[in-house]
Amino acid sequence: MHLRKSILTIAGVSTISLLAACNSTTSEDAQAPSAAEEVAATNADTTAETAEMTDATILQLDKVDTIPTKPDDSLMGFSDTKFMTGITGHFIMTKVRYGGGCKDHEFSAFWDGSWEKSQPAAMSIIIRHNANNDNCKAIKEQLLQINIGDVVVDNPNFFVTVTDGTTSSERVEVSLK
Repeated sequence: MHLRKSILTIAGVSTISLLAACNSTTSEDAQAPSAAEEVAATNADTTAETAEMTDATILQLDKVDTIPTKPDDSLMGFSDTKFMTGITGHFIMTKVRYGGGCKDHEFSAFWDGSWEKSQPAAMSIIIRHNANNDNCKAIKEQLLQINIGDVVVDNPNFFVTVTDGTTSSERVEVSLK
């Protein structure tokens, strides 16, 4: 029996698997996977799921006087919106759903500087989506990571809603206190 160690790194996450291999197999060996093979298969599935979730499009929040009206290709919705902070900055993370699958899609994030009068204050981040004339019909999902570091400097406690003008995310609290 030989042991083979493999290290798989995807999106900064390393998975170490030990695989057992025999030079010959019997009918019993062929029927049931070994414990090492089951662990390796589980690790591979988990790593693939993690890689899909960490494949984020990073957007800089552009503060503008007037929100651009184009491009305005529709989105089907937002999900899993949350605030995250770390050594690389302060971010709003949200998943967007859209139709396509044949071309690369582009996203932009805008804020007009206005605050909704609430306690605490609230802002809306506008997402613009450019489908690049993608007429394919697959339902796609993309994780957007929006850098809000400049906003947090002036106001460490507020609410955020992400919208494309038609559909919106749930309201998310940003708090550095």
